[in-house]
Amino acid sequence: MNKKELDKILSQHSLWLISGGKEGERADLRGACLTGANLTDVELCDCVGNRKEIKSLQIEYFSITYTSEIIQIGCEQHSFEEWKSFDDGEIDSIDDQALKFWRKWKDWIFKTVEMSPAISTGHTENKIKKEKL
Repeated sequence: MNKKELDKILSQHSLWLISGGKEGERADLRGACLTGANLTDVELCDCVGNRKEIKSLQIEYFSITYTSEIIQIGCEQHSFEEWKSFDDGEIDSIDDQALKFWRKWKDWIFKTVEMSPAISTGHTENKIKKEKL
C-alpha cells in the first residue's frame, strides 16, 4: 500500500467517523503493509487494524486501537504513559461509562498490549515539525 492509497483510506475513515457512518467508510487495514508509515495523529477510532502496526480490540462500550506509540480508546487518543497517569476525574470526564470501563479493563488492556505489542512502522518522526500521512 503506498502513501496515496493509505491517505485515501484514512480520509474516507475520517469522513465515516464525522458522518456517523453515513458517508465514507470504516478503515480496514487488515493485510496492509504499513512499514515506514507515519501514524502520528492519525484518527484510529473504530479502525480495523492490520494486526501488525495497528491492533484492534472491541470490549463492551469502547473500541480500542493501538500502535507502538499510542492507544486510542473510543475517540480518545493518548500515549501509553498518559493513559497510565490519568486519575479517576480525568477518565470520568471522557464519557458517562468511561470510569466504570477503565476500572474494570485498565490492567487487562495494558497486559494485552504488553503480551501482543504492535510493531513500529519504522517511521522516524521529525521532532521539530510533525509530518502528517
